[in-house]
Amino acid sequence: MTRYMRKLVRLTVRLAVIVVVIFATILLVRGFDTRRGPPLQLWHTVELEAEYRHGRTDVDDWQGYLELEDALFAEMQTKVYAKLPPDQRQEINRYYTESPYNPTAFAQDYNRSWELAHAEPRGAAVLIHGLTDSPYSVRALAELLHAQGYHVVAPRMPGHGTIPSGIREVRWQDWMDVTRLAGRHARETVGADAPLVFGGYSNGGALAMAYTIESLDDDTLPIPGRVILMSPEIGISPVARLARVLDALSGVPFFAHSAWTEIWPEYDPWKFNSFPLNAGYQAYLMTQEVQSGLNRLKEKDAIASLPPVLTFSSTVDATVSTAATVDALYMRLLPANRGELVLFDLARYQRIKPFLKSGSSNLIDRLQSQPDLPFTYTLIRTPSPDTREVVASTRQRGQSEPTDEPLNMAWPREIYSLAHVAVPFRPDDPWYGNGEINPTGVHSLGNLSPRGERGVIIVPAGQFLRMRYNPFHDYLEQRVLEFLAPLER
Repeated sequence: MTRYMRKLVRLTVRLAVIVVVIFATILLVRGFDTRRGPPLQLWHTVELEAEYRHGRTDVDDWQGYLELEDALFAEMQTKVYAKLPPDQRQEINRYYTESPYNPTAFAQDYNRSWELAHAEPRGAAVLIHGLTDSPYSVRALAELLHAQGYHVVAPRMPGHGTIPSGIREVRWQDWMDVTRLAGRHARETVGADAPLVFGGYSNGGALAMAYTIESLDDDTLPIPGRVILMSPEIGISPVARLARVLDALSGVPFFAHSAWTEIWPEYDPWKFNSFPLNAGYQAYLMTQEVQSGLNRLKEKDAIASLPPVLTFSSTVDATVSTAATVDALYMRLLPANRGELVLFDLARYQRIKPFLKSGSSNLIDRLQSQPDLPFTYTLIRTPSPDTREVVASTRQRGQSEPTDEPLNMAWPREIYSLAHVAVPFRPDDPWYGNGEINPTGVHSLGNLSPRGERGVIIVPAGQFLRMRYNPFHDYLEQRVLEFLAPLER
């Protein structure tokens, strides 16, 4: 070995050691930092053995999954509700049986899989909820489609609806298995000649797209005739792929906190507030599954076989990338796919506009500058800074200029944008809407606006400031009905 090569090897070894030391230091600093957060509770550490896992041979149909779900919720009663420590028997704890936020006390527990049936259904719809959510997040869309004669199936994805530790161990393959079961069950329920619609919110949007792509090559899966997406998870920050590495310390009991990015009180009956690193990693893998599926279709020159896709997204989204929805999905479509995209812009009226960050219109500017788009898009926007009223500015595929339609809708005062979590919920939603008190006698989680000194309340103020309902949900429903109108038996 030459002298030059020996020096190069020594330098490479030194650099590798430095990188390892730096990385180990980052892990340890993160481990000690997470220990300063709130303590882990029962619902962060208990493992529910009855949860569905990919590869189970004893669950091969929808009924089998529901029976397993019964066992799962019975196990949760035994391991969590019955063993709740005295100091956690608080009104804001959803796992306290006397709490107004306890979902098991309601007439219907929307955390479980549920269906809306018809004696003679027009068609079937499978609607899939988002990450850390429950089937409650697709309730509004489900009720809309049921009113149109659809038999609606809203499956609970594994790891959800029970305790946050469920998504500490879940894998994206678990979700795909249950999505397939729901699709087959929906088709069996309504017959071979009835329309089938798939819909999804957030991570459910990724699952709906992954299922649709897979169904084109799998004769055992019924192919949807239409796909509806709300705040879909087509792309997220690449940083999410590091979650698996950052999770490495959590195997050491002293650093168990490092498995979590957020640990907060669980007062929301239909959504987890705590968030484990694994959830972000599985979401990243889910987006990769969608992208690989789209790549396969492109390689086979089969993109045109995708059914029409209608998507509703906020132009600003702190959870997923709206730009990825445009670039990774819609820009790949062909005019034959009849894709439609509805974007809710920021409220750019005079009172709010000076406070908006620069760059908030980059995506819109880019779309408007594209001469030939393979899809139709509509922008819900304020036409001038002098009004809170909005118009639907629609640019049909093949056209260069949009057409504005007044909607007789306006931004509520002091609201500057939608949010990822707002798109699927109606303003009158009892939990996340704009009402003061919901039917259970507690304050709506969508209309909390506490004021006071910093560092006093036990959850971040941002939890309450984030928009939780869609003031333009009536328009969303109108567009959904128009989108589904051509479907017939």
